[in-house]
Formats: sequence, C-alpha cells, structure tokens
Amino acid sequence: MHWAYSELFQNESHHQIAEYPNYSHKMSLNVGCFVHYSETHDNNRLASRGRQWSVFRNKLCAALSDSGAYGITSGVEWLATEKISVHNKSGLRWGHSDNIVPIIARINHVLCHHVAFRDGVRLERMTESGQPVQVWRRAYRGDQAHPGAWVVANNDQHHAHQVHINHFSLRQYLSMEDLFGEAKPEPQAVEAGEFFDLLIPPGSVYVFSPDPVSSDADDEDHRLTDHLMDVIYTRSPLTVRKPVSVREICDLFRKNPDRFLEVTQQMTEADWQSPKWLERFQESARVSRYDRCVTWRVLDSHREFILPENHWLRLEHTSPFRAEIRWKSSGNTTSRWIESVPMDRHRHTFCMPPGDMASAEISGLTICMVPHGE
Repeated sequence: MHWAYSELFQNESHHQIAEYPNYSHKMSLNVGCFVHYSETHDNNRLASRGRQWSVFRNKLCAALSDSGAYGITSGVEWLATEKISVHNKSGLRWGHSDNIVPIIARINHVLCHHVAFRDGVRLERMTESGQPVQVWRRAYRGDQAHPGAWVVANNDQHHAHQVHINHFSLRQYLSMEDLFGEAKPEPQAVEAGEFFDLLIPPGSVYVFSPDPVSSDADDEDHRLTDHLMDVIYTRSPLTVRKPVSVREICDLFRKNPDRFLEVTQQMTEADWQSPKWLERFQESARVSRYDRCVTWRVLDSHREFILPENHWLRLEHTSPFRAEIRWKSSGNTTSRWIESVPMDRHRHTFCMPPGDMASAEISGLTICMVPHGE
C-alpha cells in the first residue's frame, strides 16, 4: 500500500486525540503512509462549528502528520460550511474575505520545508492519555540529541489549561519559535531554571522548534543526505543515527559519487559513529580500488543494461525524474518505481545498493524514464 486516509478526522475526544496518532504512526511505518485529511465528504465542514475549530483541526492534522502527509477538502481555506454531497454541488465560499488562506499556506510551507516533517521522523507522545493538553515529540529516528520539534495542543475549545513541561529545559524553550507563527505562551512556575508550566489557550496548536524553516538549497541537501543515509542503512544497518553533517555528506558524494558508494561498503558502524569518521572515510577513499558502481545516463535509454553482481546501480539525469526499473532474474521480470533526488543544480540521481535486486543472476535491466510531474 502506498498511502491511505487516516481516521484522525473522526477522532475528537481527549482520549482519541491522544491515542489515534500512535496507531496511525505505527501503520505509516509498517504498512503505508496514513494521510491526515482535516475533513472529508464523510463529516460536516469544520467551519460549520466556527473558525477556531477549523484552524485547530487543520493545525492538529498537519502537526501530527507522517512525512508531512496532510490534506484538505476544497473550501476548507475559505471556511466553507455547506457539507459536501458527492455528485452534487456544494458551496466553497470561494474568494470570501473571511478565510484562513494564509494559515493553510503557512502550514503547507512548514510541512514542505521543515526538517521535523521529513521522512524518518518519529512521533512520540510525551503526556498521559485523556488530558486536554497533549505534548508530542517529532524526533529523528535514533537521534535523541537532535531537538526535533514539539507539538503542544489543547483540545478543549473553551478553556485554557496548564501543562507541565519537563521534556525540554527553559533554555531550550526560549530558543524555540512556533513554526505556525503564533506568539509563544509565557513560561510559568519555573523550577530551578529548568522545567516550567505553560498555559495553553483554548483550541491552540503549537509546533515549537529551534530550527528555522529551511531554504530550497537546504532542502535539496537534506533530501540528498536522507537518500544516501537510507541506502547506507540498507547496506550496513546502523543502530544509531550517524553523527555526520549534511554538508559533509553532500560534498563527499558530489565530488565522486561512484567512489562515495564504494567507500560506504568499507565503512563499519564504528567508523560512522567515530568523531573522526570523516578522516576514516577520506583515508578509505584514497585507497586504489575498483568502484563497484554502474551509472545509467540518458544515452543508455535505448540499451539493454547489464548490472554485474554486487554492484551499486546509480541513475543520473539533468532533470528531476521518476523511473520504472525492470529486471530479469531466474526467468522472472520484476519492477520498481523510484524518484530522483537533486544532486546539484544540473544533476539529479537515485542510488540502489547491491542486493536491492535480490539476485546475482540478473541478465538484463530496462529503465523507463518519466519526466517529473507526470
């Protein structure tokens, strides 16, 4: 399964709001991505219960989304109140002056560009179920040192509630901003300069993070690094996220992609976790050896492509692309769809580690390119 509607839009009680994200996050990791639609044709329009309710539910669905997978039904942004009747016309209040278009735009911008909503981020509830105010942490897989982002939501639409914050320090809180653009609540009852209380207004959702929303260039670097580390995990699984910088990984790969992929097969978990990982990587890269990597480019599009045993396959193109990779193994044809990541301004790539094609007896490889967006 590639994706499915989640049922978060059907869950409204304090207990449901606390428990359902645990289920949907687990399903997203193991079955396929669950998309949090703030409303669908199955329920009444959010705005029929007022602007505050609509803003709250849209922010909540976005803040708890997996990999930023959040959606709306047309008219949400215009505070449409008329319930959708499938195959009939329903008013959208298109262009109405009372709308939440800037709020939806801000939400989408954060989901597209903030590191806390990328693939592989873990969602963990930090408060007991049933309370009106819930706190979740969005953290990188295995990286407990990275602050990630903190979602704080008050499901009570009529009353403010206090929540005790002992998950991060006052110093960390003061360095954070709400990604959705709201003013932060003032800390109260500070304990020895560390832990504190927050009074959360009715129907409020915050996403606190010390990390700014990234630029497009940063996004490209992160996408490339995430892809490279994913294939490294596949080839030589690490138990803890790598202590390496995005810039260093990108520079190493761009300098010599084939050598980078070859060296990753020589690096151990201890090498990656070492404070001197970069020196070890560069030392291994200087060793004269054959790079077990085959690169497919546009000129190969009309050729039968041979992939030797225990070799990386790397695709490269001057434009973003999707591709169907078909290969024959033991008389059977198998296929896989992949999508490129930006390598630099003029190159886009995708890497498949040795073993991804399941057999050393591959007799031929066909790659069908599809322009990005089709």
